[in-house]
Amino acid sequence: MQIVFRVDSSANLGSGHFMRCLTLAKAFHHLTQCAIHFVAKEILTHHESLLANNEFMLSKLPVGQPATSDAQCTIATFGIQLGPIIVVVDHYQLDQSWEIQVRAQCNHLLVIDDLADRIHDCDSLLDQTYLRRKNDYRHLVSPEANLLLGCDYSLLRREFIELREQAVKKRQSKDGVHEILICFGSTDPINATSQTLDAVLPICIAHQIKINIVLSSSAPHLLELKQRVADLPLCTLHIDSTAVAKLMLDADLAIGANGTLSWERCCLGLPAITADIAANQIFVGKALAQSGAIIHLGLVDNGFAARLKQTVEQLLQANSACLPKMVNQAFALVDGEGARKVVQHILQSRVTLRPATLEDTELLFAWQSNPEIRKYSRNPKPVEFNEHVRWLRNTLANSQRALFIIEDSWTKSGVGMLRLDHISELELEISILVAPEQQGAGYADAAIHAIDASFKRKTIHAYLDPSNLKSSKLFARAGFKAIHVDHFVRFPDLRGD
Repeated sequence: MQIVFRVDSSANLGSGHFMRCLTLAKAFHHLTQCAIHFVAKEILTHHESLLANNEFMLSKLPVGQPATSDAQCTIATFGIQLGPIIVVVDHYQLDQSWEIQVRAQCNHLLVIDDLADRIHDCDSLLDQTYLRRKNDYRHLVSPEANLLLGCDYSLLRREFIELREQAVKKRQSKDGVHEILICFGSTDPINATSQTLDAVLPICIAHQIKINIVLSSSAPHLLELKQRVADLPLCTLHIDSTAVAKLMLDADLAIGANGTLSWERCCLGLPAITADIAANQIFVGKALAQSGAIIHLGLVDNGFAARLKQTVEQLLQANSACLPKMVNQAFALVDGEGARKVVQHILQSRVTLRPATLEDTELLFAWQSNPEIRKYSRNPKPVEFNEHVRWLRNTLANSQRALFIIEDSWTKSGVGMLRLDHISELELEISILVAPEQQGAGYADAAIHAIDASFKRKTIHAYLDPSNLKSSKLFARAGFKAIHVDHFVRFPDLRGD
């Protein structure tokens, strides 16, 4: 399986689209070990380096071609020999006409959007904007399209999730503002950072508050900012930083733009004063301000520095009351698991479970007699065909056992087996296998989640060979807890009861 990302980045476009695609690419690769391929007309130099570091492929398209040619050039990059193709497009200039062409040549097209202002032809649409509702897209996508909307699907890098627990403890124990993080996106094309320094430098000097500024080497005003902070001991300029999550953890207040940064700050409970440097950020800023997670100052205009100075002074005077509320609201909005949820959604759309029949006898026998699968079975001895036939007949006649074939709905082929045994009215035992040649494509993850519609309110047990590390990781990803080295349990989801 291969995942193709069509996305651009530049000093004018910024990094947000690319970075959220890279985050999703890493989640796909982590869960499925699939091939990752980026396609771009424009891409920042340090973004090329990030792709190379992750061993992701990059194809560059000719600059200046129309959308129709863009679609055909994108299709030409598909590696047909790599199996099913998922395309992810995150681009304001590519619309329905591009999507129609590409969707006809792939198995699943995911559009990432946050404007809700144009018609799409896609299988799934992701908009991670807070308060985004299905009605916003009702007339923009077909009724069959799956909508992944809201902060639950925020695309955040693993480091934010890993630091979240530490952030919770830190925010609970630390009072006041000792460190401020300034970031208006990686390139800050309108130089909002300078206006921010105009507003906050005197305050930070008076209160001995440290300032960290994050920019990329492609920022058009980088030289000016370097010169400005060179002799300011309280200010540190971080260029092409790979430690933004740690900087957010250390900060007590952020000042910056609305966009991908919004969800990163929320995941780590970082209070923020924000302003809009692009039209697509206005809705996000207003919505987050409504939630109480941020203070929104509107557009960066001639009066921005004065508004910001007044707001920071008020926060420092009333931090004991205001900042903790912002922290709690931010934590409540984003849990950091959005990328995993998006991957699971797409994998589930690929997988179906159908009840096994006697017609599956030979298929099941081929899997169950395979040495690679057999060595992890409770009974690793080879299976005789007649013994297998008796087992299958008894299984199909057993009302306390459900046997399913895991099917790839894109290729219409069987790829594995899932079995559920009733232990009691409220408990089940799960067994799962995927054909050796199909392993690593995410089928097992998707199959486990496919049973949720019917069995999420049951306690489900899984018994594993302790040496089968792949299965241990599989069930851990699916929300099972290890209660013994060979016994994993997933407890019922009672939300909504």
